[in-house]
Amino acid sequence: MAYIKKFDKVSDELLEKYRAIHPDAGFLHISTFPTNEDLTFCFDAMKDEKLKKSIKITPVSSKTLKTLIGRVHIEPRKGKSPIPSFAYNSGMFQITVKGQTIMASLYEEGLGRNIELRTIMVGQLKALKTLASLKRRNARERSIPKTGIYRILNINGMLRYSDASKSLTQVPVIHPILGELKSDMKQFFNNVKMYTRYNQPGVRKVILIGPPGTGKSCMLAKMAHEYKDKAVIGLCTSISEAALFLFKAALVKRKAILILEDADSSLSSAKAGSDILNFLDGQDQPINPAGTYVIFTTNHPEAISPRILKRPGRIDRPFKVGKLEGNDAAECAQLYLPEEVKIDSSDLSFILDDMTGAEIREIIRSSVSFAISNKRELDASIIAEVTEQMKANLKEIYEYAQEDAARRPQMGFVAEEQLVVF
Repeated sequence: MAYIKKFDKVSDELLEKYRAIHPDAGFLHISTFPTNEDLTFCFDAMKDEKLKKSIKITPVSSKTLKTLIGRVHIEPRKGKSPIPSFAYNSGMFQITVKGQTIMASLYEEGLGRNIELRTIMVGQLKALKTLASLKRRNARERSIPKTGIYRILNINGMLRYSDASKSLTQVPVIHPILGELKSDMKQFFNNVKMYTRYNQPGVRKVILIGPPGTGKSCMLAKMAHEYKDKAVIGLCTSISEAALFLFKAALVKRKAILILEDADSSLSSAKAGSDILNFLDGQDQPINPAGTYVIFTTNHPEAISPRILKRPGRIDRPFKVGKLEGNDAAECAQLYLPEEVKIDSSDLSFILDDMTGAEIREIIRSSVSFAISNKRELDASIIAEVTEQMKANLKEIYEYAQEDAARRPQMGFVAEEQLVVF
């Protein structure tokens, strides 16, 4: 009963204060909520350069409520962990939203563990709807960052963003495909209107195909850092995260780049159901006039469903990221050679031709170690010697693995005489 009396007193005072400001106001609406979300939004809006032009909130004196603004600090009990201070605003306030007035109050009701917050708002319906609309729009815009590199997590349908700008480290990368990929992305973002002209969603999807160690991840890290101040970049691990990220970017018209590595785990024949095919076809996706560029990678294109790779439009362009040849191999080797070591590029091209960037890096590092341990000057002959030795070692390991596999008892399938039928 006491709760109802307090509610009536606070409501009557809010109406009285509203009528004092707008004596000719007609029918007024009273809204009540068991949270402080709306007032918190208004206080936060005062710190936002964009929102503070539309929203202003000021405390007013009250006969029924004590107005408190600031941070509350609770001393912990002896032997307990410290309790951080928290923002707390209570009392009575006047809100001006796009020139319209709302009187609002926030107070606690209940006892002990049953204490809860109570917000009451009084104003014309148009003003209350305007505030709700601004709150929804702000929530949508904050549902996806404006720029930066983030790892995306889908938790019960809600995206969570973890800053990956520092963990996604850049390393030198040499590959002719890098220039083609940059050119393709630049062409897309400069001509997004072409991709939305016939109610298309404004999305371009490419896939990098190549064996491990060819530099796919390094290329993506380099491009992500180049665009981190121009677009929001999402690093996803599943199609569900990717779809939700694209949807949210389109809702707020945000320039976005989506990266999904090892896409064969999501796009295999076993998993390529109608939901994934619809996502790749762009069905039920809102139009993003700012554009979203999607990059898949795979080491195993044969594992991806033919319905995806061979159907035009589901993947707009494949990029074959192969091993380095000729001058590219030599240029890659120069990245890892000590500065004082000068080896002719033609020699490096001959020795390291048709190798991945990862293989070249390991050969150069091993060559440096070999030269130091044998007290020799690092030159082309040592690199050639180490290269041949590494090839021989790999061949020996491969042959041993085959022999070992042949000696092991078969798992899952047994010899005919051992077969038991249930």
